[in-house]
Amino acid sequence: MPNTDQHLAIINHHADWPQWGGPNRDFKSDSKKLANRWPAAGPRRLWVRPLGEGHSSIVSETGRLYTMYRRGAREYLICLEARSGKTLWEHAYAAPLYPKMDMSYGSGPHSTPVVSGELIFSVGTTGKLLCLDKTTGKEVWSHDSGETLGALSLTWGTQAAPLPTRTKS
Repeated sequence: MPNTDQHLAIINHHADWPQWGGPNRDFKSDSKKLANRWPAAGPRRLWVRPLGEGHSSIVSETGRLYTMYRRGAREYLICLEARSGKTLWEHAYAAPLYPKMDMSYGSGPHSTPVVSGELIFSVGTTGKLLCLDKTTGKEVWSHDSGETLGALSLTWGTQAAPLPTRTKS
């Protein structure tokens, strides 16, 4: 069953988690103050806010949270203040699905953005690769890899998280 309404529920935000799998892509946290057990009702919820459809994980760096979601034929990369959930910036772009795409598992986005240096990178469902300034959300560059690589026959959409190899800010 697809996740049709992604909600953000933030519990704690002490360590940076700038990409899928964490700082080293190994899903290990070096936080020293993790609870050994939770209260029966769970940890205290600081805030919740609805977004759109999507399966993008949330990444964090220095008190900011970043994720992606979809509403209709547009995808969004959003930056939120971790303490309050307040939108700091939001970048929307056209991302209509290709006619033969099978979205029975959800229309995405399926990948997770990555923060590197002063930039944030994302890949949308149809292969649109974006590089934004992580502070302002302004586009530095973009590339439609779906169009370039002829991905009109892409069945389930792009799901790979970007992996920057060097940063020029």
